[in-house]
Amino acid sequence: MIIIELIYNLSLLVALSVLSGFIDVRFSRTLISGKIFQGILFGITAIIGMMYPFVLTEGIIFDGRTIVVSLCTLFFGPLSGGVAVVLSAGFRIYLGGEGVIMGVLTVVTAFLIGYIFFRYKQKSSMQTITNLQLYLLGLAVHVVMLALIFSLPSERRIEVYQTIGITVLGVYPIMTLIIGKILCDQEGTGKLINYLKSSEEKFRTLVQHAFDGIYMMHDKRYTYVNERFCELTGYSADEITSEDFDFNLLLTDKSKDIVLQRYLARKRGETVPVTYEMEILTKTGMIKEVELSTASIGTKETVQIIGIMRDISERKMAEEELKAAKERMQILVEGTPHLFFYVQDTKANVKYISPSVEKITGHSVEEWLGQHHWFTTDSPINDEARRSTYESLSGIINIEPILTEIYHANGQPLLLEIYEKPIFEGEKVVGLQGVAHDVTKQKIAEDQLKELTTRLQTAIEGANIGIWDQDFTTNKVVRLGRWGEMLGYSTSEIDSEFSSWKELIHPDDMEAVKQSIIAHETGNANEFKVEHRLKTKDGNYKWILNWGRIYQRDENGKPLKASGVHLDIDERKRTEIEIQKAKEQAEKANQLKSEFLAQISHEIRSPLNAVLNFSQLIKEEFKGKLKEELEVSFSGIESASKRVIRTIDLILNMSELQLGTYEVTKRKLDLTAVLTNIRKEYLNFAKSKNLELRFVSDCDKAEIYSDEYAVNQIFANLVDNAIKYTNKGYVEINLIKNKNDSYSVKVIDSGIGISQDYLPEIFEAFSQEERGYSRRFEGSGLGMSLVKNYCELIGAEISIESERDKGTTFTVLL
Repeated sequence: MIIIELIYNLSLLVALSVLSGFIDVRFSRTLISGKIFQGILFGITAIIGMMYPFVLTEGIIFDGRTIVVSLCTLFFGPLSGGVAVVLSAGFRIYLGGEGVIMGVLTVVTAFLIGYIFFRYKQKSSMQTITNLQLYLLGLAVHVVMLALIFSLPSERRIEVYQTIGITVLGVYPIMTLIIGKILCDQEGTGKLINYLKSSEEKFRTLVQHAFDGIYMMHDKRYTYVNERFCELTGYSADEITSEDFDFNLLLTDKSKDIVLQRYLARKRGETVPVTYEMEILTKTGMIKEVELSTASIGTKETVQIIGIMRDISERKMAEEELKAAKERMQILVEGTPHLFFYVQDTKANVKYISPSVEKITGHSVEEWLGQHHWFTTDSPINDEARRSTYESLSGIINIEPILTEIYHANGQPLLLEIYEKPIFEGEKVVGLQGVAHDVTKQKIAEDQLKELTTRLQTAIEGANIGIWDQDFTTNKVVRLGRWGEMLGYSTSEIDSEFSSWKELIHPDDMEAVKQSIIAHETGNANEFKVEHRLKTKDGNYKWILNWGRIYQRDENGKPLKASGVHLDIDERKRTEIEIQKAKEQAEKANQLKSEFLAQISHEIRSPLNAVLNFSQLIKEEFKGKLKEELEVSFSGIESASKRVIRTIDLILNMSELQLGTYEVTKRKLDLTAVLTNIRKEYLNFAKSKNLELRFVSDCDKAEIYSDEYAVNQIFANLVDNAIKYTNKGYVEINLIKNKNDSYSVKVIDSGIGISQDYLPEIFEAFSQEERGYSRRFEGSGLGMSLVKNYCELIGAEISIESERDKGTTFTVLL
């Protein structure tokens, strides 16, 4: 039966990995306390494994302690591993037997091998442990374990090798790999959570100290504002986000009209621009011009508006000034500070230049007149500028601007953008006229934009993100970043057709992808988001998180353009699948256990009934002829047999419930009659302990609609328990009719009561407050668990009130 013990140990190790994750969250593995707690947890797990081992012979046992100790040392270090070694080795010494030396040596060698792998992990600065390394760890530990069989008595060695050799080398390393993989995933999840917390803090700081005002609104009430928003409005965050604050206080009459028009447009189903301009009224009464950009987040019922408010008062003033300047351009052109006009003769000498040239270049009008060198630098772009000027002087009209670089009077380079046109007298070119303006800052901005674009591209590639942008009118898709690389394609191999992407989708995922796209296109979803598989260049499939949004529609709401990203989630999805398989295997193992218990119970019950029947026949045959001590012996046989049969009945009932084979059959029941019969059934049991068993009811007849067997089992077990744990006094069954025509049944006893610490465990299977051979009361620990399960099956509620040495009250609401 070594496979059954291995399955039990594997289930135990899976539970260990989950508990280890909980401890790691509460007590970090970087702290000494965390290491000690982990060591204790792994040590206790090893001990539990040794309590339910595969027993070859008395004193020679095999379990999963080597897996526990090696993984504990690998993942949590020598301190944790040492604690686990001390606990497990100590318990093995306590168990004793022929295999104690081998048992202790296997634990110690598992620790040493785990420590070697731990040191290798540290020195190589590994972020994660590979599956191969985990398997090699398990293999190394259990090869040494087989070698240590020579520490057993010589007459046992061959038997041990034949019995467990293949299992140790074949199964134990795989068990090490499985549990190690779970611990690796937990370790990676912890790192990811810490990273997300850090990112959230950075984002929160960025928003709080942003240059623009940022706010969130729900149902016309501000739920969040940053510092800049408060500066713009003059109100504090507490004032703005209070329930009494009216957002209309921030609106001028003009702005109220804008808000109303946007509301009416939305009501008509029209598309409302997300960015618009309006006025706000500050707390001090000042009017400011602002630009608002808004977006909706959340569901229709919990929609929130998130917005960005930018102070454009200065910009609006500048726009007004520019507008005025344009209106005066004809009369003020020569005084404009932004550009200058000039005229050159056929030899390129400057004959006229507007006064604004001095402000732009720092050189006076007098310095410009009569010369043609233009204070140019040695930049190669000036060669192209000269060529273009000579073309204009030869009569060629060039509509494209030219760039030239000159020295400002302060010695700094100045980049000018120039438009030139020949001056004709008849067909003869007599000169040229031009206009120039300073584009130095624009060029700097373009260079900065180019640099930022490069940085963004680098960030996208580093984050393993693929970007796509689709044009619905042409069905063309632009794919950037690592879109192709994550599927094994080079940039030149990526097809821009939308249909080529559809061909890569796994057939099983196609319907989910279609539904997600349709939901977003029709407006039923704010975004397109779906996880699906795409075929890679080598023919395999990889899991991708595909997220996108339509950012342009026509006047009828038809999509025009959309963009989104691809994120490689292949490793995460495969891990989820492995976890699901492990869960299914564990559930299957539990079902096999229940089926096994049911079969064994049937096998025991049949011969036991025969023993009980024959003992009763013998007793009847010799009735009146038996000595008193023999009478007592027959009574003992009958009592012990009934006890075993009751235990078997409990096991069978529990097995039936766990396997889900119990069928609930509801019908009308007289609850008064059911409880009266139960009292009659247990009256002799109560009298044997000199207890009063009474039934109290405030109604003559109580009809319920329920399953008769389940109801009988609930109250039979409750009454049986009450009598068992009561040494003097009474047990009372109390039937009460409630106001809503439901019924409450209380089973009250004056027994030993239940401690508050044990109450949470009262309904757990095989659970008893007193454990071990020294316990005062018989029983399997299944009764209360069956009561709870039957209550859930018929929709009843059960509660308990108890105090040590003062009795217990169970209340069932039907």
